[in-house]
Amino acid sequence: MWSSIVAALLPRRCLACQCCIAHGWFCPSCGDSLAPASSSGGVASAWFYGGALGEVIRKAKFGPDESVAKGLAQFWQHELKDARCRLPSVEVDGVCFVPAHWRRRLRRGFDFPALLARSASRHLHKPLVDLLVSRRCDEPLSLTHGAQHRRQIV
Repeated sequence: MWSSIVAALLPRRCLACQCCIAHGWFCPSCGDSLAPASSSGGVASAWFYGGALGEVIRKAKFGPDESVAKGLAQFWQHELKDARCRLPSVEVDGVCFVPAHWRRRLRRGFDFPALLARSASRHLHKPLVDLLVSRRCDEPLSLTHGAQHRRQIV
């Protein structure tokens, strides 16, 4: 109920540039930078990583603003609903995620992977299964020395 009241009082903002928008998650300018992806080889994706979407993902992963992460989770849930027919036809028993390390959760103030998993769990009407523990708090791969070094780490 409170979220409905807040949504009515505050204008909706583009996830990427924060300008006011009437509906959706991105303003027309940022929305034009979204590049639809295709499904191939058993992997499905609604959008390519890049443009405004890449910017929002980086904000959610590395920024302390939980509202950006929640907005991205809502966008993702909506995209799962629209892209459901493009997802591989595999029966899903539950949704699992790789949690952020406790130090990263403490710094950020929330667990971004868990937030996305909860959104998918709600959409798929499947239980959220908290199975994994993050034991190491490594430096984010995006901050390491280069693409070759990141490939070696992975």
